[in-house]
Amino acid sequence: MKEAPQSLWWAAGLLALGIVLVIFSSHVMIQSVRVLAERWGVPPAVIAATLIAFGTSLPELVTAITCVLRKQPGLLVGNIIGADILNVLFVTGAAASAVSLRVDPIFFTLHFPVMLGSLIVFRAAAYMSKDYFPRWIGVVLFLIYIFYLIKNVI
Repeated sequence: MKEAPQSLWWAAGLLALGIVLVIFSSHVMIQSVRVLAERWGVPPAVIAATLIAFGTSLPELVTAITCVLRKQPGLLVGNIIGADILNVLFVTGAAASAVSLRVDPIFFTLHFPVMLGSLIVFRAAAYMSKDYFPRWIGVVLFLIYIFYLIKNVI
């Protein structure tokens, strides 16, 4: 494991550089994926609910992989749960505070039930396993996501 940087300014500079790179690369990826998806005839709802969400979740994915490689599962779980809480409460709350949000009826028939169901599966697994998160639960959550993608297209 690497030692911490010696200088606070060096660490702050690396943090600032990382933030700039994440913002720039997310913008490039989101725009590229949007254009490709539109050219391939992917419905806008699928673009919004999957491709754009994936693009904005790449930093969490990279952090998760890094945590696994460095054997820091606590940081991994904290990152995932923290990002989810930030997205649902802060981002949605800030957006709704700035402008009224129109809720598509599919939110109540697909998005919300899948989100709630996956949260229940995640919470039940965390409660039952206590010390670890079993792989089979990861598979179940991944299959829920595949189901969600398929239902979005149909």
